[in-house]
Amino acid sequence: MSRYLALSFRFLSPWFHGRGNEGEPEWPPSPLRVFQAMVAASGRAGTLDLSRPAFEWLEQLPAPAIIGPGAEIASAGYRLSVPHNQLDIVARQWSKGADGDEAKHRAMKDVQPHRLSEDAVVHYIWRFEDDEAPFALLIAAARNVVALGWGVDLVVGDGKIIEDEQFAGLSASARLWAPRADGHNKLRTPQSGTLDDLSRRYEAFLNRVSLDTPIVHPEPPLSRFAITAYARSDQTPAVMVAGFTLPRVDSENLRAFDTVRRGAAVSGMLRHAVHEAVQRAGWDTDRISGTVMGHGESDAPRLLLVPVPSIEPRKPGETVGPVRRVMLFSTESDDRDI
Repeated sequence: MSRYLALSFRFLSPWFHGRGNEGEPEWPPSPLRVFQAMVAASGRAGTLDLSRPAFEWLEQLPAPAIIGPGAEIASAGYRLSVPHNQLDIVARQWSKGADGDEAKHRAMKDVQPHRLSEDAVVHYIWRFEDDEAPFALLIAAARNVVALGWGVDLVVGDGKIIEDEQFAGLSASARLWAPRADGHNKLRTPQSGTLDDLSRRYEAFLNRVSLDTPIVHPEPPLSRFAITAYARSDQTPAVMVAGFTLPRVDSENLRAFDTVRRGAAVSGMLRHAVHEAVQRAGWDTDRISGTVMGHGESDAPRLLLVPVPSIEPRKPGETVGPVRRVMLFSTESDDRDI
């Protein structure tokens, strides 16, 4: 029976303002965001040195599964007027007795948060096998987190150890996002070295100004993290496709076959070529008959061989041109032989 560390965060308002690595609205909150929030909470509590081995252990685990509610981006956002980094101009005017106007040194910021369901809870689930792992320190750090996203995205954190049955119960009652190579949702995740990078960034933040120089040295952005593709449990797996062009034997030009008159012939020639290839690869007769030729009622995976017509621009629009390429894909494309 598998065991999991589950860290959970309950949102106190039905909005989430966080944005991802490219500045796009983010949902669910990324595992890196959770990691940063927990490190910051430990720093505020004065327990970061004690918790450092726990965070180093966590950042080396594979990316967690995420369970939570769905969220919709707000249909209408709003705009904030926020001070920018040139208020020192106003301060110099004030120091000279002039009437500096800070309202002239503001930037407009567009806000379009995600709308959450009431009582929204997001769970981050790491599978582990180490019974000596520092769970208590990580759960304590999660309980000290007060915001996840912007400062207004207030949360209550908690954590516990769960097993397969509880994991299944959580995923049955909400949406499940899991790391998957073909996932559409790209989320930032911690990796080995993220904690050290956060520490260096915090030190640079503390030393961004000094009495020795009037120059402000902004802290460098966080760079030690991974981008992990996440797929929702209802996302259809992507089909693996192999594409080929059909060149002429005597030149580098493509060989064109009329789509209407010769499309079926191209399909037949392609199937014959694949038939010879799998024979040379040592496939048995039954497998060739079912998988390549499509004969019989077996549950064997089927190779799908598709002539691809060219879509060509023609005034006033587009037209279907001749076949110059073919595609191969399968009902079981992760099979090594296929």
